Amino acid sequence: MNSDEILDTIPAHLLLLDDKGSVHEFHTTDRINGHPMPQNCGININTLFSHTISRRYLHTIKKLKIADSPISFDYAINQNGQQHHFRAHGSQQDSNYLFIIQTTSEDSHAKEETEKLYEQIRKAQKMEALGRLSSGIAHDFNNILASILGYADLTLDIVSSQGQQELVRYINEVINEGEKARDLITQMLVFARTSPNEDIALNPAPLVKELAKVIRTSLPNNIKLIINTEADLQKILIAPSQLQQVILNICNNSLESMAEKHGQITISLCNASCFDAKCSACHQHFDGDFVEISIADDGEGIDPDKLDQIFNAFYTSRDNTEQSGMGLVTVDEILHEHQGHILVESIVNYGTTTRLLFPAAKNPQQIKSEQTDKQLCSRASILIIEDEETIANLQSELLQSRGFSTATYSDAYEALSRLKATPGKFDCIVIDQLMPSLSGIEFSKLALQLRPKIPIILCLANRQPVDQHTLDLLGIRGQLQKPFTSEQLIEEICKLVQTEKEIGG
Repeated sequence: MNSDEILDTIPAHLLLLDDKGSVHEFHTTDRINGHPMPQNCGININTLFSHTISRRYLHTIKKLKIADSPISFDYAINQNGQQHHFRAHGSQQDSNYLFIIQTTSEDSHAKEETEKLYEQIRKAQKMEALGRLSSGIAHDFNNILASILGYADLTLDIVSSQGQQELVRYINEVINEGEKARDLITQMLVFARTSPNEDIALNPAPLVKELAKVIRTSLPNNIKLIINTEADLQKILIAPSQLQQVILNICNNSLESMAEKHGQITISLCNASCFDAKCSACHQHFDGDFVEISIADDGEGIDPDKLDQIFNAFYTSRDNTEQSGMGLVTVDEILHEHQGHILVESIVNYGTTTRLLFPAAKNPQQIKSEQTDKQLCSRASILIIEDEETIANLQSELLQSRGFSTATYSDAYEALSRLKATPGKFDCIVIDQLMPSLSGIEFSKLALQLRPKIPIILCLANRQPVDQHTLDLLGIRGQLQKPFTSEQLIEEICKLVQTEKEIGG
Protein backbone atom coordinates (compact mmCIF):
# COMPACT_ATOMS: atom_id res chain seq x y z
CA MET A 1 0.00 0.00 0.00
CA ASN A 2 1.51 3.35 -1.05
CA SER A 3 1.38 6.58 0.95
CA ASP A 4 -1.66 7.93 -0.88
CA GLU A 5 -3.58 4.73 -0.21
CA ILE A 6 -2.64 4.94 3.49
CA LEU A 7 -3.83 8.55 3.67
CA ASP A 8 -7.13 7.53 2.04
CA THR A 9 -7.88 5.32 5.07
CA ILE A 10 -7.56 8.20 7.57
CA PRO A 11 -11.01 9.60 8.54
CA ALA A 12 -9.72 13.18 8.69
CA HIS A 13 -8.53 16.14 6.63
CA LEU A 14 -4.83 16.96 6.62
CA LEU A 15 -3.83 20.58 6.06
CA LEU A 16 -0.29 22.03 5.98
CA LEU A 17 -0.02 25.82 6.27
CA ASP A 18 2.75 28.36 6.56
CA ASP A 19 2.61 31.24 9.05
CA LYS A 20 0.90 33.47 6.44
CA GLY A 21 -1.99 31.07 5.99
CA SER A 22 -0.93 29.75 2.57
CA VAL A 23 -1.79 26.09 1.87
CA HIS A 24 1.36 24.03 1.11
CA GLU A 25 -0.10 20.53 1.18
CA PHE A 26 -3.44 18.93 1.80
CA HIS A 27 -5.16 15.60 1.66
CA THR A 28 -8.84 14.90 2.21
CA THR A 29 -11.13 11.89 2.01
CA ASP A 30 -14.19 14.12 2.13
CA ARG A 31 -15.17 17.75 1.64
CA ILE A 32 -14.28 20.75 3.76
CA ASN A 33 -16.99 23.36 4.19
CA GLY A 34 -19.21 21.41 1.80
CA HIS A 35 -16.91 21.85 -1.23
CA PRO A 36 -14.21 19.63 -2.73
CA MET A 37 -10.66 20.63 -1.81
CA PRO A 38 -9.04 22.56 -4.68
CA GLN A 39 -6.47 20.61 -6.61
CA ASN A 40 -3.64 23.12 -6.34
CA CYS A 41 -1.49 24.47 -3.52
CA GLY A 42 -0.51 28.06 -2.87
CA ILE A 43 -4.06 29.22 -2.17
CA ASN A 44 -4.86 31.07 1.06
CA ILE A 45 -6.84 29.54 3.89
CA ASN A 46 -9.55 32.20 3.37
CA THR A 47 -10.46 30.29 0.21
CA LEU A 48 -11.37 27.25 2.30
CA PHE A 49 -13.09 28.79 5.29
CA SER A 50 -15.05 31.84 6.41
CA HIS A 51 -13.17 34.86 7.73
CA THR A 52 -13.91 33.94 11.36
CA ILE A 53 -12.68 30.34 11.09
CA SER A 54 -9.62 31.37 9.07
CA ARG A 55 -8.68 33.79 11.82
CA ARG A 56 -8.87 30.96 14.35
CA TYR A 57 -6.39 28.94 12.31
CA LEU A 58 -4.03 31.92 12.03
CA HIS A 59 -4.43 32.68 15.74
CA THR A 60 -3.55 29.06 16.58
CA ILE A 61 -0.44 29.30 14.37
CA LYS A 62 0.71 32.27 16.48
CA LYS A 63 0.27 30.16 19.61
CA LEU A 64 2.10 27.18 18.08
CA LYS A 65 5.16 29.35 17.44
CA ILE A 66 5.79 29.54 21.17
CA ALA A 67 4.05 26.34 22.36
CA ASP A 68 5.85 23.09 23.18
CA SER A 69 2.83 20.89 22.53
CA PRO A 70 0.00 20.55 19.99
CA ILE A 71 -3.06 22.83 20.24
CA SER A 72 -6.63 21.86 19.43
CA PHE A 73 -9.76 23.92 18.89
CA ASP A 74 -13.37 23.32 17.87
CA TYR A 75 -15.60 25.13 15.41
CA ALA A 76 -18.89 24.63 13.60
CA ILE A 77 -19.99 25.21 10.00
CA ASN A 78 -23.60 25.74 8.91
CA GLN A 79 -24.53 24.05 5.66
CA ASN A 80 -28.02 23.57 4.21
CA GLY A 81 -29.64 24.40 7.53
CA GLN A 82 -27.52 21.92 9.49
CA GLN A 83 -24.59 22.55 11.81
CA HIS A 84 -21.47 20.40 11.37
CA HIS A 85 -18.86 20.26 14.13
CA PHE A 86 -15.10 19.92 13.60
CA ARG A 87 -11.98 19.68 15.77
CA ALA A 88 -8.61 20.83 14.43
CA HIS A 89 -5.40 19.46 16.02
CA GLY A 90 -2.44 21.71 15.17
CA SER A 91 1.29 21.06 15.55
CA GLN A 92 4.48 22.66 14.22
CA GLN A 93 6.30 20.80 11.43
CA ASP A 94 9.66 22.52 10.87
CA SER A 95 8.70 25.98 9.53
CA ASN A 96 5.12 24.96 8.67
CA TYR A 97 2.06 23.94 10.64
CA LEU A 98 0.11 20.70 10.26
CA PHE A 99 -3.59 20.52 11.12
CA ILE A 100 -5.52 17.27 11.38
CA ILE A 101 -9.21 18.15 11.03
CA GLN A 102 -11.68 15.61 12.40
CA THR A 103 -15.45 15.59 12.23
CA THR A 104 -16.96 15.42 15.73
CA SER A 105 -20.37 13.88 16.31
CA GLU A 106 -23.31 15.85 17.65
CA ASP A 107 -23.32 13.54 20.70
CA SER A 108 -19.70 14.41 21.41
CA HIS A 109 -20.40 18.12 21.02
CA ALA A 110 -23.48 17.91 23.22
CA LYS A 111 -21.45 16.11 25.90
CA GLU A 112 -18.85 18.86 25.91
CA GLU A 113 -21.52 21.54 26.18
CA THR A 114 -23.18 19.61 29.03
CA GLU A 115 -19.86 19.51 30.87
CA LYS A 116 -19.56 23.28 30.40
CA LEU A 117 -23.08 23.71 31.78
CA TYR A 118 -22.25 21.62 34.86
CA GLU A 119 -19.16 23.76 35.41
CA GLN A 120 -21.35 26.86 35.28
CA ILE A 121 -23.68 25.28 37.85
CA ARG A 122 -20.74 24.52 40.15
CA LYS A 123 -19.60 28.14 39.87
CA ALA A 124 -23.14 29.32 40.61
CA GLN A 125 -23.25 27.15 43.75
CA LYS A 126 -20.00 28.72 44.95
CA MET A 127 -21.45 32.18 44.33
CA GLU A 128 -24.59 31.21 46.26
CA ALA A 129 -22.49 30.18 49.28
CA LEU A 130 -20.51 33.41 49.01
CA GLY A 131 -23.74 35.39 48.78
CA ARG A 132 -25.09 33.83 51.96
CA LEU A 133 -21.87 34.61 53.82
CA SER A 134 -21.87 38.19 52.50
CA SER A 135 -25.50 38.69 53.49
CA GLY A 136 -24.82 37.64 57.07
CA ILE A 137 -21.85 39.98 57.40
CA ALA A 138 -23.70 42.83 55.71
CA HIS A 139 -26.66 42.50 58.09
CA ASP A 140 -24.43 43.20 61.11
CA PHE A 141 -22.51 45.91 59.29
CA ASN A 142 -25.72 47.64 58.21
CA ASN A 143 -26.90 47.77 61.83
CA ILE A 144 -23.62 49.44 62.80
CA LEU A 145 -24.00 51.94 59.95
CA ALA A 146 -27.60 52.64 60.92
CA SER A 147 -26.47 53.58 64.44
CA ILE A 148 -23.65 55.80 63.16
CA LEU A 149 -25.88 57.62 60.68
CA GLY A 150 -28.82 57.88 63.06
CA TYR A 151 -26.90 59.35 65.98
CA ALA A 152 -25.05 61.64 63.57
CA ASP A 153 -28.46 62.96 62.43
CA LEU A 154 -29.53 63.57 66.02
CA THR A 155 -26.26 65.34 66.81
CA LEU A 156 -26.59 67.43 63.65
CA ASP A 157 -30.04 68.64 64.74
CA ILE A 158 -28.67 69.78 68.11
CA VAL A 159 -25.54 71.56 66.88
CA SER A 160 -27.45 73.16 64.00
CA SER A 161 -29.94 74.72 66.43
CA GLN A 162 -27.01 76.05 68.47
CA GLY A 163 -25.34 77.62 65.45
CA GLN A 164 -22.10 75.65 65.77
CA GLN A 165 -21.22 75.73 62.08
CA GLU A 166 -17.80 74.08 62.41
CA LEU A 167 -19.33 71.08 64.18
CA VAL A 168 -22.09 70.97 61.55
CA ARG A 169 -19.43 70.63 58.86
CA TYR A 170 -17.65 67.84 60.73
CA ILE A 171 -20.85 65.88 61.33
CA ASN A 172 -21.90 66.25 57.69
CA GLU A 173 -18.57 64.67 56.74
CA VAL A 174 -19.30 61.74 59.07
CA ILE A 175 -22.72 61.32 57.46
CA ASN A 176 -21.28 61.51 53.93
CA GLU A 177 -18.67 58.84 54.66
CA GLY A 178 -21.27 56.64 56.35
CA GLU A 179 -23.50 56.88 53.30
CA LYS A 180 -20.57 55.88 51.08
CA ALA A 181 -20.04 52.80 53.24
CA ARG A 182 -23.76 52.00 52.99
CA ASP A 183 -23.64 52.29 49.18
CA LEU A 184 -20.53 50.09 49.04
CA ILE A 185 -22.29 47.33 50.97
CA THR A 186 -25.27 47.63 48.61
CA GLN A 187 -22.98 47.23 45.58
CA MET A 188 -21.34 44.15 47.10
CA LEU A 189 -24.72 42.56 47.74
CA VAL A 190 -25.83 43.19 44.15
CA PHE A 191 -23.08 40.86 42.88
CA ALA A 192 -23.47 38.28 45.66
CA ARG A 193 -27.28 38.19 45.71
CA THR A 194 -28.79 34.75 45.18
CA SER A 195 -32.40 35.82 44.58
CA PRO A 196 -33.76 38.41 42.18
CA ASN A 197 -34.94 41.79 43.41
CA GLU A 198 -38.46 43.08 42.98
CA ASP A 199 -38.96 45.13 39.81
CA ILE A 200 -39.04 48.85 40.56
CA ALA A 201 -39.43 51.99 38.46
CA LEU A 202 -35.94 53.44 38.22
CA ASN A 203 -33.91 55.93 36.25
CA PRO A 204 -31.13 53.74 34.80
CA ALA A 205 -28.59 56.58 34.58
CA PRO A 206 -27.44 56.63 38.25
CA LEU A 207 -27.21 52.83 38.30
CA VAL A 208 -25.12 52.76 35.11
CA LYS A 209 -22.80 55.46 36.46
CA GLU A 210 -22.23 53.49 39.67
CA LEU A 211 -21.73 50.27 37.72
CA ALA A 212 -19.18 52.04 35.52
CA LYS A 213 -16.96 52.49 38.58
CA VAL A 214 -16.88 48.72 39.01
CA ILE A 215 -16.31 48.04 35.29
CA ARG A 216 -13.41 50.49 35.06
CA THR A 217 -11.47 48.59 37.72
CA SER A 218 -11.42 45.50 35.48
CA LEU A 219 -10.51 47.24 32.20
CA PRO A 220 -6.94 47.01 30.85
CA ASN A 221 -5.08 50.25 30.18
CA ASN A 222 -5.67 49.99 26.43
CA ILE A 223 -9.47 50.28 26.75
CA LYS A 224 -11.45 53.33 27.89
CA LEU A 225 -15.02 53.41 29.16
CA ILE A 226 -17.22 56.36 28.12
CA ILE A 227 -20.68 57.12 29.60
CA ASN A 228 -23.16 59.39 27.77
CA THR A 229 -26.53 60.17 29.37
CA GLU A 230 -29.46 62.18 28.01
CA ALA A 231 -31.23 64.59 30.35
CA ASP A 232 -34.83 63.87 31.48
CA LEU A 233 -34.45 60.15 30.96
CA GLN A 234 -37.68 58.20 31.52
CA LYS A 235 -37.84 55.44 34.13
CA ILE A 236 -37.95 51.72 33.35
CA LEU A 237 -39.49 48.89 35.35
CA ILE A 238 -36.82 46.30 36.26
CA ALA A 239 -34.94 44.87 39.23
CA PRO A 240 -31.62 46.73 39.66
CA SER A 241 -29.63 43.49 39.84
CA GLN A 242 -31.10 42.28 36.53
CA LEU A 243 -30.27 45.55 34.77
CA GLN A 244 -26.70 45.33 36.09
CA GLN A 245 -26.43 41.75 34.88
CA VAL A 246 -27.57 42.70 31.37
CA ILE A 247 -25.06 45.56 31.10
CA LEU A 248 -22.19 43.50 32.54
CA ASN A 249 -22.82 40.63 30.12
CA ILE A 250 -22.72 42.93 27.09
CA CYS A 251 -19.64 44.77 28.40
CA ASN A 252 -17.85 41.46 28.98
CA ASN A 253 -18.49 40.52 25.34
CA SER A 254 -17.14 43.89 24.23
CA LEU A 255 -14.05 43.47 26.40
CA GLU A 256 -13.33 40.02 24.96
CA SER A 257 -13.61 41.32 21.41
CA MET A 258 -11.05 44.07 22.15
CA ALA A 259 -8.50 42.06 24.10
CA GLU A 260 -5.64 42.72 21.67
CA LYS A 261 -6.32 46.27 20.51
CA HIS A 262 -6.73 49.81 21.79
CA GLY A 263 -10.19 51.33 21.78
CA GLN A 264 -13.16 52.23 23.90
CA ILE A 265 -16.48 50.93 25.14
CA THR A 266 -19.24 53.55 25.09
CA ILE A 267 -22.46 53.21 27.11
CA SER A 268 -25.14 55.69 26.02
CA LEU A 269 -28.59 56.25 27.53
CA CYS A 270 -31.43 58.12 25.81
CA ASN A 271 -35.16 58.18 25.17
CA ALA A 272 -35.79 56.57 21.78
CA SER A 273 -38.63 55.95 19.33
CA CYS A 274 -38.46 52.91 17.06
CA PHE A 275 -40.61 52.41 13.99
CA ASP A 276 -40.96 48.98 12.41
CA ALA A 277 -37.68 47.68 13.83
CA LYS A 278 -36.87 43.97 13.89
CA CYS A 279 -35.55 42.49 17.14
CA SER A 280 -32.18 40.74 16.70
CA ALA A 281 -33.13 38.12 19.29
CA CYS A 282 -36.81 37.23 18.77
CA HIS A 283 -36.89 38.45 15.12
CA GLN A 284 -40.29 40.06 15.64
CA HIS A 285 -41.15 43.50 14.27
CA PHE A 286 -41.94 46.17 16.87
CA ASP A 287 -42.37 49.90 17.29
CA GLY A 288 -43.03 52.42 20.04
CA ASP A 289 -41.26 54.61 22.58
CA PHE A 290 -38.45 53.15 24.65
CA VAL A 291 -35.57 53.95 26.96
CA GLU A 292 -32.43 52.90 25.10
CA ILE A 293 -29.18 51.70 26.65
CA SER A 294 -26.63 51.17 23.87
CA ILE A 295 -23.20 49.60 24.35
CA ALA A 296 -20.72 50.18 21.51
CA ASP A 297 -17.18 48.84 21.18
CA ASP A 298 -14.25 49.04 18.74
CA GLY A 299 -13.74 45.27 18.73
CA GLU A 300 -13.41 42.69 16.01
CA GLY A 301 -17.09 42.72 15.12
CA ILE A 302 -19.31 39.82 14.11
CA ASP A 303 -19.65 38.22 10.69
CA PRO A 304 -23.09 38.97 9.16
CA ASP A 305 -23.80 35.25 8.80
CA LYS A 306 -23.22 34.79 12.54
CA LEU A 307 -25.53 37.51 13.83
CA ASP A 308 -28.56 35.22 13.77
CA GLN A 309 -26.75 32.71 16.01
CA ILE A 310 -25.40 34.90 18.81
CA PHE A 311 -28.51 34.51 20.95
CA ASN A 312 -28.46 30.70 20.72
CA ALA A 313 -27.58 28.82 23.89
CA PHE A 314 -23.89 27.80 24.13
CA TYR A 315 -22.96 29.63 20.94
CA THR A 316 -19.64 31.49 21.17
CA SER A 317 -17.29 32.74 18.48
CA ARG A 318 -14.34 33.11 20.87
CA ASP A 319 -11.14 31.13 20.68
CA ASN A 320 -11.37 30.69 24.44
CA THR A 321 -13.17 27.37 24.88
CA GLU A 322 -13.99 28.22 28.50
CA GLN A 323 -16.71 30.61 27.34
CA SER A 324 -20.15 29.16 28.04
CA GLY A 325 -22.03 31.06 25.34
CA MET A 326 -24.83 31.85 27.82
CA GLY A 327 -24.24 35.60 28.31
CA LEU A 328 -26.44 36.82 25.45
CA VAL A 329 -29.06 34.17 26.18
CA THR A 330 -29.43 35.69 29.66
CA VAL A 331 -29.64 39.19 28.16
CA ASP A 332 -32.34 38.00 25.75
CA GLU A 333 -34.40 36.41 28.54
CA ILE A 334 -34.23 39.45 30.82
CA LEU A 335 -35.06 41.95 28.04
CA HIS A 336 -38.07 40.03 26.75
CA GLU A 337 -39.27 39.25 30.28
CA HIS A 338 -39.62 43.03 30.62
CA GLN A 339 -41.26 43.49 27.18
CA GLY A 340 -38.03 44.88 25.74
CA HIS A 341 -36.13 44.19 22.53
CA ILE A 342 -32.53 44.10 21.28
CA LEU A 343 -30.94 45.54 18.15
CA VAL A 344 -27.39 44.48 17.22
CA GLU A 345 -25.35 46.26 14.55
CA SER A 346 -21.84 45.01 13.75
CA ILE A 347 -19.10 45.54 11.15
CA VAL A 348 -16.19 43.12 11.01
CA ASN A 349 -12.95 44.74 12.25
CA TYR A 350 -14.79 47.94 13.21
CA GLY A 351 -16.92 46.97 16.19
CA THR A 352 -20.38 46.17 17.50
CA THR A 353 -23.24 48.25 18.91
CA THR A 354 -25.90 46.53 21.04
CA ARG A 355 -29.06 48.58 21.67
CA LEU A 356 -31.14 47.48 24.65
CA LEU A 357 -34.69 48.89 24.41
CA PHE A 358 -36.87 48.98 27.53
CA PRO A 359 -40.45 50.27 27.56
CA ALA A 360 -40.83 53.33 29.78
CA ALA A 361 -42.47 52.76 33.17
CA LYS A 362 -45.84 54.35 33.83
CA ASN A 363 -45.75 57.48 36.00
CA PRO A 364 -46.68 56.69 39.64
CA GLN A 365 -49.50 58.58 41.31
CA GLN A 366 -48.41 61.78 43.01
CA ILE A 367 -48.54 61.71 46.80
CA LYS A 368 -49.34 64.63 49.06
CA SER A 369 -46.58 66.92 50.17
CA GLU A 370 -44.20 65.51 52.76
CA GLN A 371 -44.53 68.53 54.99
CA THR A 372 -48.31 68.18 55.23
CA ASP A 373 -48.01 64.47 56.03
CA LYS A 374 -45.51 65.18 58.80
CA GLN A 375 -47.75 67.76 60.39
CA LEU A 376 -50.80 65.49 60.29
CA CYS A 377 -48.98 62.53 61.85
CA SER A 378 -47.19 64.44 64.62
CA ARG A 379 -47.64 63.07 68.14
CA ALA A 380 -48.45 59.61 66.80
CA SER A 381 -47.60 56.65 69.05
CA ILE A 382 -45.12 54.16 67.57
CA LEU A 383 -44.44 50.58 68.69
CA ILE A 384 -40.78 49.70 67.93
CA ILE A 385 -39.71 46.03 67.89
CA GLU A 386 -35.95 45.58 67.36
CA ASP A 387 -33.59 43.08 69.00
CA GLU A 388 -30.50 45.27 68.47
CA GLU A 389 -30.53 47.54 71.54
CA THR A 390 -28.51 50.29 69.87
CA ILE A 391 -30.86 50.44 66.88
CA ALA A 392 -33.96 50.35 69.08
CA ASN A 393 -32.73 53.19 71.28
CA LEU A 394 -31.72 55.22 68.23
CA GLN A 395 -35.14 54.88 66.58
CA SER A 396 -36.88 55.76 69.83
CA GLU A 397 -34.76 58.87 70.48
CA LEU A 398 -35.07 59.97 66.88
CA LEU A 399 -38.87 59.74 66.83
CA GLN A 400 -39.25 61.34 70.25
CA SER A 401 -37.09 64.28 69.10
CA ARG A 402 -39.65 64.84 66.31
CA GLY A 403 -42.70 64.78 68.59
CA PHE A 404 -43.69 61.10 68.46
CA SER A 405 -44.27 58.92 71.51
CA THR A 406 -42.67 55.47 71.46
CA ALA A 407 -42.62 52.07 73.18
CA THR A 408 -39.65 49.80 72.50
CA TYR A 409 -39.38 46.01 72.80
CA SER A 410 -36.51 43.62 72.04
CA ASP A 411 -38.76 40.54 72.29
CA ALA A 412 -41.57 40.14 69.75
CA TYR A 413 -43.75 38.04 72.10
CA GLU A 414 -43.58 40.73 74.80
CA ALA A 415 -44.58 43.35 72.23
CA LEU A 416 -47.49 41.15 71.13
CA SER A 417 -48.70 40.88 74.74
CA ARG A 418 -48.61 44.69 75.04
CA LEU A 419 -50.58 45.02 71.81
CA LYS A 420 -53.20 42.53 73.03
CA ALA A 421 -53.63 44.52 76.22
CA THR A 422 -54.04 47.88 74.43
CA PRO A 423 -54.77 47.26 70.70
CA GLY A 424 -55.79 50.87 70.09
CA LYS A 425 -52.78 52.43 71.80
CA PHE A 426 -50.41 52.57 68.81
CA ASP A 427 -50.73 54.35 65.49
CA CYS A 428 -47.95 52.41 63.74
CA ILE A 429 -45.63 49.43 64.27
CA VAL A 430 -41.98 49.36 63.19
CA ILE A 431 -40.52 45.82 63.32
CA ASP A 432 -37.33 44.13 62.16
CA GLN A 433 -37.97 41.12 59.92
CA LEU A 434 -35.07 39.16 61.49
CA MET A 435 -36.38 39.05 65.06
CA PRO A 436 -35.00 35.89 66.72
CA SER A 437 -38.17 34.74 68.52
CA LEU A 438 -40.85 35.68 66.01
CA SER A 439 -40.12 37.04 62.54
CA GLY A 440 -41.49 40.39 61.44
CA ILE A 441 -43.95 38.78 59.01
CA GLU A 442 -45.15 36.23 61.61
CA PHE A 443 -45.66 39.01 64.17
CA SER A 444 -47.51 41.13 61.62
CA LYS A 445 -49.98 38.33 60.87
CA LEU A 446 -50.85 38.05 64.58
CA ALA A 447 -50.97 41.83 65.05
CA LEU A 448 -53.34 42.26 62.10
CA GLN A 449 -55.69 39.68 63.65
CA LEU A 450 -55.89 41.94 66.73
CA ARG A 451 -56.28 45.14 64.69
CA PRO A 452 -56.78 44.47 60.98
CA LYS A 453 -55.73 47.84 59.56
CA ILE A 454 -52.90 48.92 61.84
CA PRO A 455 -49.99 50.37 59.81
CA ILE A 456 -46.90 48.15 59.93
CA ILE A 457 -43.42 48.94 58.59
CA LEU A 458 -41.25 45.87 57.99
CA CYS A 459 -37.49 46.58 58.23
CA LEU A 460 -35.57 44.34 55.82
CA ALA A 461 -31.86 43.58 55.91
CA ASN A 462 -29.65 43.23 52.83
CA ARG A 463 -32.44 44.04 50.37
CA GLN A 464 -34.27 40.79 51.01
CA PRO A 465 -36.55 39.87 48.09
CA VAL A 466 -39.95 40.40 49.74
CA ASP A 467 -42.07 42.00 47.03
CA GLN A 468 -44.71 44.56 47.93
CA HIS A 469 -47.49 42.46 46.37
CA THR A 470 -46.81 39.69 48.91
CA LEU A 471 -46.83 42.21 51.75
CA ASP A 472 -50.09 43.72 50.46
CA LEU A 473 -51.75 40.31 50.60
CA LEU A 474 -50.68 40.02 54.24
CA GLY A 475 -51.85 43.56 55.03
CA ILE A 476 -48.33 44.95 55.57
CA ARG A 477 -48.24 48.31 53.80
CA GLY A 478 -44.73 49.59 54.52
CA GLN A 479 -41.17 48.39 54.21
CA LEU A 480 -37.71 49.91 54.59
CA GLN A 481 -34.34 48.52 53.56
CA LYS A 482 -31.58 48.76 56.17
CA PRO A 483 -29.72 50.96 56.69
CA PHE A 484 -32.34 53.69 56.22
CA THR A 485 -32.06 57.35 57.12
CA SER A 486 -34.05 59.11 59.83
CA GLU A 487 -35.98 61.02 57.18
CA GLN A 488 -36.92 57.81 55.36
CA LEU A 489 -38.31 56.34 58.58
CA ILE A 490 -40.32 59.44 59.43
CA GLU A 491 -41.68 59.81 55.90
CA GLU A 492 -42.81 56.18 55.79
CA ILE A 493 -44.51 56.46 59.19
CA CYS A 494 -46.28 59.69 58.21
CA LYS A 495 -47.45 58.28 54.88
CA LEU A 496 -49.01 55.20 56.50
CA VAL A 497 -50.51 57.02 59.48
CA GLN A 498 -52.09 59.66 57.24
CA THR A 499 -53.50 56.98 54.91
CA GLU A 500 -54.95 55.17 57.92
CA LYS A 501 -56.66 58.36 59.12
CA GLU A 502 -58.13 59.04 55.68
CA ILE A 503 -59.68 55.58 55.38
CA GLY A 504 -60.89 55.69 59.02
CA GLY A 505 -58.94 52.70 60.26
